[in-house]
Amino acid sequence: MGGSLCMFLLRWGGWPPWTPLLMRSLELNAFVKFLLLGDAPPQLHRTPRNVIFHRQPVHAMLQRVRQVLGAVPAQGLPVAGGASKISDFKPMLGALFPDLLGSCDFWGYMQEDQLVGNLRLFFDDALLSAYDTFSPLPAPLYNAGPFMLYRNTNHVNRLYLRSKEWRRVVQDADYLAFDEWWGPLSQHMPNVIHREATAGRLRAYTSDPWKDGKMWLHDDFIYDGLGTFGSGHQWYRDTLLVTWRQGSLWAGIGSEAREQFWDKQQAQLAVIHLLGSKQLTAFAQLQSTDHFRRVAAHATEARVTRHGLWLKVSAEGRMHSWFSGRFPRAHLLVRSADLVRSMERLSALGSPNRSAQLEAAAEAVAPCIANAKFDETDMPPRSCSECLAVTRSATSAAAAALAAPCGSSASGSSAGGPPPLLLDCSSTSPADAPLALEAGDRSARRSEAVAACLPVVRLHAAPRTGGCYAALGGVMRKRLALQQQMLRNGSVQLGSLLPAWALWLSLVPCGTGTKRSPTGASQGIPGRFGGMQLLSAPALHRQAPHNEPAGVARKAGMLFATQPAGITSHSSSHG
Repeated sequence: MGGSLCMFLLRWGGWPPWTPLLMRSLELNAFVKFLLLGDAPPQLHRTPRNVIFHRQPVHAMLQRVRQVLGAVPAQGLPVAGGASKISDFKPMLGALFPDLLGSCDFWGYMQEDQLVGNLRLFFDDALLSAYDTFSPLPAPLYNAGPFMLYRNTNHVNRLYLRSKEWRRVVQDADYLAFDEWWGPLSQHMPNVIHREATAGRLRAYTSDPWKDGKMWLHDDFIYDGLGTFGSGHQWYRDTLLVTWRQGSLWAGIGSEAREQFWDKQQAQLAVIHLLGSKQLTAFAQLQSTDHFRRVAAHATEARVTRHGLWLKVSAEGRMHSWFSGRFPRAHLLVRSADLVRSMERLSALGSPNRSAQLEAAAEAVAPCIANAKFDETDMPPRSCSECLAVTRSATSAAAAALAAPCGSSASGSSAGGPPPLLLDCSSTSPADAPLALEAGDRSARRSEAVAACLPVVRLHAAPRTGGCYAALGGVMRKRLALQQQMLRNGSVQLGSLLPAWALWLSLVPCGTGTKRSPTGASQGIPGRFGGMQLLSAPALHRQAPHNEPAGVARKAGMLFATQPAGITSHSSSHG
């Protein structure tokens, strides 16, 4: 090995919700020591051995800056937001924290909105021996920004002093982008490194994939020919697809060629920077629940798309867990084979040439969902609390979808006419409720102590127009896997909650199946998400639970939530 590597990761004010997956990607780079600095450690299922948190409150950081550099920003050290002042001090970390770098031949820094791949493949012995600084960016953006590595020597650690503006950087309260190439400074750190390397006083490596085949860093934007930032010059990559698999990171559907930089048209990456994705709801509203932290800590594969994160624990497993801020504090299960087909369709869309060009097409490739669960223990699978939460949101989604064609209220209120489709819950024996698909899930154990419920679909108002009839039929077939005529003589009890989840989230449930009995009644077939049956009002009344959960009122033998439709959203911190 050409030398030991230490990477700083700085964060004050809370870690973003995808941090557990970031930590998993760090863990599989065992030859690198990752030094986390901040006011609080991230919440993790377990901390990797090569990740070390050093508590560094802002006042302690200011004290260290004053002792080493002789000055501090006049108005303190603002650390919040995307343009944190702390980033100005990244090129000075070697001088600021020599006590943490005693065993490190190289030191560098990265960011919390990244995932890393097989860094050892990129930082090979020959490269480490030949250079003093390392940038994953090509010219003219080299030696800048989100990921840098420096040789741990006095000469390199004091490079910042070669800038005539370093004192201004230390004293100014504003972020001056000293670590970047695009700020107000003329002698920022990229300029210093370029100047020293040109003069022969420094050996600086910058990315040149045409020379060594290494595609170091990608972000999730596409830039115009000018290579500049800003509206009109950059747009989000709607078809983003990155696959992390057992430590290797690929720009595409993934590969088993761990020791190669390319597999056909697919490049292996050192770093992916989620510069734009973190602003999307799927990431910004993601919740770092205990379940997510546990799955991320043992993940063997992760796919990153605009839809969120798709994680798999066992390499031989047949299911992926889908986590997204679109359904915070919950996760969906998708069959791995279905996900692969969806990712192939996503990849085949190509890259957009303008903003949002392929957004709708990319959204449409989401696979069917095989199961869905809340992460909270107070809403276990098949419970009435879970059923009520999902059917409330599903009814609200149906009302919004049918408001225009049916002339009804989009919110489900009486104004504008009642929504034509309602979902409610009826009680059932816990022993009759279907089990979860996740092997080893403790919540799958049936318990008579928990009231069990299944969803019921009923037609609240007959369609008054052909357009309403067609729209209603579309919702029922695509989201609920029901034929419209099934609701003519009674309400339909679904065999599981999955179709209601699909209606709420505008997704498609996996599998369908109903058949007609000799008497004309619809009978359930144990399909992918259970059977269904027609229920009369008296039958529903007989199935009403004896112990109704709080916030529930009885009406016509059905269960209705007394709270407004929809599930309360949860805030999240993100970078």
